[in-house]
Amino acid sequence: MTKNNGEKNIILSILKLVFLVLLIVLQLGIVYLLYRSTKQISLYMDVLFGLLCIATVLYIVYRNINPAYKIVWIIFIMLFPVAGILFYIFFGNARMSKRMEERLRTLVEGTFRFLPKNDTLYHDLKKETVEGYKQAEYLYNTTGFPLYRSSKVEYLGSGEKYFSKMLKDLETAQKYIFLEYFIISDSSMWNKIFEVLDRKSKEGVHIYLITDEIGSLSRLPKGFKEGFGNSKIETSVFNPFYSILSSKMNYRDHRKITVIDGEIAYTGGINIGDEYVNYVQRFGHWKDVGIRICGEAVDSFVIMFLRMWNFSTQGKTLQYGRFVQKEHSKDGKGYVAPYADGPNNTLNPARNTYLQMITNAKKSIWIMTPYLILDNELLTALINSSLSGIDVKIITPHIPDKKLVFACTRSFYEELLESGVHIYEYKRGFVHAKTCLVDGSICTVGTINFDFRSLYLHYECGAWMYKTGVENSIKRDFTDVMQDSVEIQLDHWKKRSIWKRILEAVLRVISPLL
Repeated sequence: MTKNNGEKNIILSILKLVFLVLLIVLQLGIVYLLYRSTKQISLYMDVLFGLLCIATVLYIVYRNINPAYKIVWIIFIMLFPVAGILFYIFFGNARMSKRMEERLRTLVEGTFRFLPKNDTLYHDLKKETVEGYKQAEYLYNTTGFPLYRSSKVEYLGSGEKYFSKMLKDLETAQKYIFLEYFIISDSSMWNKIFEVLDRKSKEGVHIYLITDEIGSLSRLPKGFKEGFGNSKIETSVFNPFYSILSSKMNYRDHRKITVIDGEIAYTGGINIGDEYVNYVQRFGHWKDVGIRICGEAVDSFVIMFLRMWNFSTQGKTLQYGRFVQKEHSKDGKGYVAPYADGPNNTLNPARNTYLQMITNAKKSIWIMTPYLILDNELLTALINSSLSGIDVKIITPHIPDKKLVFACTRSFYEELLESGVHIYEYKRGFVHAKTCLVDGSICTVGTINFDFRSLYLHYECGAWMYKTGVENSIKRDFTDVMQDSVEIQLDHWKKRSIWKRILEAVLRVISPLL
């Protein structure tokens, strides 16, 4: 794709976004004007909206959602009744429609037979670690994704390593390739991938691509939605962004998955864009990580992709049996439990897996995350662990990609530092990795940030692992990143200005919306 075409595509996408935003504002304005004009006719409208405001607040209080999420919406609705109610209806109601829930439920139930549970593995894991057994059992009971032992896992400590390895594996594809990425941008990284995909499709390899409409809105490669004019490359855009107000806009596909022939799978923080492999540097050096999995555990990523494909496409349903491998190589060690989460799962397994890992830790908790926007339970768990003598270390960026989110992340520092948590900011640039390592033997790597959107609203994925060998790689990588980071000192942090404290207080209140 030429530079001029790429720039033209970006400009058109930006214009589309501006146009859609203006249409949404226009719709809100019309509703407000109707309210104002009606109010002048009858004072009964004040009573009606007052009752509606009370009813909405009671509904929020009654709902089984995080208390922090409740508080921010209650404050907004009480201060701005009309706007608050409208915004809550369209943006705050994190529950999916019954129609969407039923469709997803049907898709999920149709895949259980491809994800059999091996009780012997869980029994063996329990002998080695009761805490790990509980976490693996919890993941199966809440997501339906089982535990595997005969899978080889490789830790890739940079976007460059991830991309180089994945590009070589794409060349080996003989049957099919799945790519599901929150962002697929018109970039040098994409051009190299597309060159392989185009060639492989002409060799008879079936290729399926999914991206998120919002994630890729301003930079989607030209021709993506049309499938690039090649019948062997099929594409899908998840949850298209329409100008009609809808709570569906809340739900984004934040996953990053590559599957090759059902034998190899990739996941992690890396999207398809030049910043992720440091071809360009928007926020200093981009630190990201991912994993490569071979063996039985790949079946779970096959199912994750196919569920999303069949949910987001119309008339392009793919049969699961065509893509799940019946035989796998068995040269791995340790235990692997891939898992997926999304707004349809009210049990919040991604969030609760983090919580379980933190509360069950005996020696250490090491976290690397771009955003640290914690609910009360996660914050309390980290503080209690540190006060119990557990070594808690957290690495966040020093150069932010979103300044308000960065300020909100920093609003949690003082409480954590006072409890003895060690916080490091990666001074070379931006950390986009999502890793959690506990006691040097249990870890997760995936797409799940420590923020409300990842833990409650996005479709996410990751892999829980125990003694696979990647734990040592993560520990070494974490130590190396700390050497390139500045440790935040409590005494110095307390000297920040009153204005920063005020901003942090405000951001803490609205943190569930960031």
